[in-house]
Amino acid sequence: MATGRRAFTLIELLVVIAIVGILVALILPAVLSAREAARKLQCGSQLRQIGIALHNYVDVHRGFPPSFNFSLRGSWSVHGRLLPYLEQGNAYDRIRFDLEWHDPINLASGVQQLRVPVYYCPSDPNSDTLFDAGPGEGLVRPVCYGFNFGSWFVYDPQTNRSGDGCFHPNASLGPHSVIDGLSNTLCAAEVKSFQPCFFNTANPGPVVPAT
Repeated sequence: MATGRRAFTLIELLVVIAIVGILVALILPAVLSAREAARKLQCGSQLRQIGIALHNYVDVHRGFPPSFNFSLRGSWSVHGRLLPYLEQGNAYDRIRFDLEWHDPINLASGVQQLRVPVYYCPSDPNSDTLFDAGPGEGLVRPVCYGFNFGSWFVYDPQTNRSGDGCFHPNASLGPHSVIDGLSNTLCAAEVKSFQPCFFNTANPGPVVPAT
């Protein structure tokens, strides 16, 4: 006696697809939210590592690192000066701090293109992108954490006058200079790669913009 084989009808198949689609729509936001929460924890951990590295730098040098040094022509940032305290001593040893960061000797070191994991946020899509810094300055890799240069005014090289930040050019400030206390003062914060800023102009002016 012949027996028929039961198969899915088109309506049943569409119902199954609809149910699967609803389940995916319900589950996917939760998965993405959990992934972003993990990334936020990683970013917080990296900021903590930067803070520890900064304290170790202060213990050795008795002051915060400057973001630039006009007198010695050494324009290396705080990020470069913290390298030996972030397990990047080999890269640090290749730097000539008495030369500009884009001097051919320093460019040949490859440090400007080095990816230091602590400096990159996993949520920033541009954090791992090399960009051309300009004629003769080569390719550099951005960072996702910026240091506190002050509320607005940073530094006037003609008068050597500085703002109220800890990491302005030619800075030689120690923890005792932070009158509000270290726990109440911003050290570093997460920033977005390739984000245009108003102060990236020839003369931003002395007054903080309203927006």
